[in-house]
Amino acid sequence: MPPRTPASPPSVLLETDGDGLIVRLPDPPAAGREIAFYLLRDGERVATRWYAGDPVARFAGPLPRGRYEAQAFVRGGAHGGVERLRSAALTHPLTVAPPGVSLADAPPVVLHIGLPKTGTTYLQRTFHRALAGLPDAPLEYPEAGFYNHQVALYEPLGAHLPWKPRAGAPALWDGLSRRLATPGTRRLLLSAEALAGLDPAGIAIFRALLGGRPVERIVITTRALAKLLPSHWQQNMKQGGRGTLEAYADRILGAIAAGRSPAQMFCVAQTVRLWRAEFPQAPVAVLVMDGGQEQNLLAFADLCGLGAAHDAALLRSVPTASEQNLSFSVDECRQLIEINEAIARGQLDVAARKQAIDGFFQAREGAGDYRKPELDAARAQAAQAVDRESRAALAALPGCQWLHGRDGRQPAGGASS
Repeated sequence: MPPRTPASPPSVLLETDGDGLIVRLPDPPAAGREIAFYLLRDGERVATRWYAGDPVARFAGPLPRGRYEAQAFVRGGAHGGVERLRSAALTHPLTVAPPGVSLADAPPVVLHIGLPKTGTTYLQRTFHRALAGLPDAPLEYPEAGFYNHQVALYEPLGAHLPWKPRAGAPALWDGLSRRLATPGTRRLLLSAEALAGLDPAGIAIFRALLGGRPVERIVITTRALAKLLPSHWQQNMKQGGRGTLEAYADRILGAIAAGRSPAQMFCVAQTVRLWRAEFPQAPVAVLVMDGGQEQNLLAFADLCGLGAAHDAALLRSVPTASEQNLSFSVDECRQLIEINEAIARGQLDVAARKQAIDGFFQAREGAGDYRKPELDAARAQAAQAVDRESRAALAALPGCQWLHGRDGRQPAGGASS
């Protein structure tokens, strides 16, 4: 899913500390101030750190599983009184596996990291639907209340993304974590775009969430950056973006050149570098989604170890046109920017954007002059240089493949759509 709003630091940070929790203020308080902390589980106060000058409090574990949040009380300011601050809530412990239990001998995970706008939704909807009806297939797509695993993963990983995601879904993560903690008999396919955006600390947490379960392969889907950037800019506009494509591309290309977030979401070499640091033994396959949709799908299935025997079930399960993400024409992009500007000024309700996208834009898709936004020549050349450098860097990395969907199998009975 796309970024929604830039991440902003919470007023109180609540984080795991082994089997306990640690609470701290992001910035040291002014001299002379004292802080007290409450720790709450499922809405009830369960521990207290009384007033002291230390802006950090540790609550030793093991702690019962529940939904925790923290409150801080700061006193001693120039105006007197007490300032009350709150943290975001988190589930702790994140996993349901008993302490000390290893899943090292459990069937492994195939990990799919979809860079944004690389056909990830198409793959996820297909595998979610197809594998639900194939209990004897060698691969399982764990149920997480949604066609992808992203919403469930926001709960343990949302603080480690370069955007502020929607609120975590504790119940969805609870269900997925229980499946991860159960050995089972089949390999598991986990898939989420958000994995491409994780910082190193988030990737380390993800590894811990697996409980020692091995990773058989990391599959990263990508596209030519010159095509990816206009698509992601459009997705950003669906969430209220108002900037030009040129400004958006410059921001992302600048982040890639500087090696700063969110470069890892757009430069596959940086994505691989971050994940290989935490999973050094896992083979990596980079799949460029440059074939037809069905051809890309079958190439992805091969990398997941599903094989041709299940092609028919996959092809019966592909998303309908209404389930796929809508792209905009140049003219529609201009109109959407105008709508977003009017929403920002308070002249239109947010519902106006959805009405335009789902109604007028949907009906016009592909009709008349339907030119898609493209990068200008200079920015396209810069994006192509990033792709070339990525491929050269990965060619020197042992255990890393660079593959093209266009080189994969054609669906039986004819050319790919």
